Amino acid sequence: MIENILEILRNEDTFNLFSNKISPTIYDIRKLKIKTLPNIKNFLLTHFKQVRDKSSPDSLYYSEAIRLEKFTYRLFKEIEDAKQESNGDDAVIEMYVESIMGFIEDIDIPIINEQISYITS
Repeated sequence: MIENILEILRNEDTFNLFSNKISPTIYDIRKLKIKTLPNIKNFLLTHFKQVRDKSSPDSLYYSEAIRLEKFTYRLFKEIEDAKQESNGDDAVIEMYVESIMGFIEDIDIPIINEQISYITS
């Protein structure tokens, strides 16, 4: 997941200011072995905020940091929306299982086995 997010950000980084080989870059997250989405989001937003704080307001770094910070918010919003949509399938499966369990509750298995034995004999 983290590699996909970094690839999306690299494609959005028009001037390669944050995705070049010279540290600090967005790829520094690999060194920290961060795995959860909230931590990935926090790292990226903190990175862009630090660049913004260290740059002058009229510099390219400053404006690109703001742009990528906004893009990161939108990206993670879309990820959250996609996660919520996928939970709909789980609800359908759960309803189906409950329905089947309700159907077989009233079935007397020993009687059915008896009837099957009678028919097959």
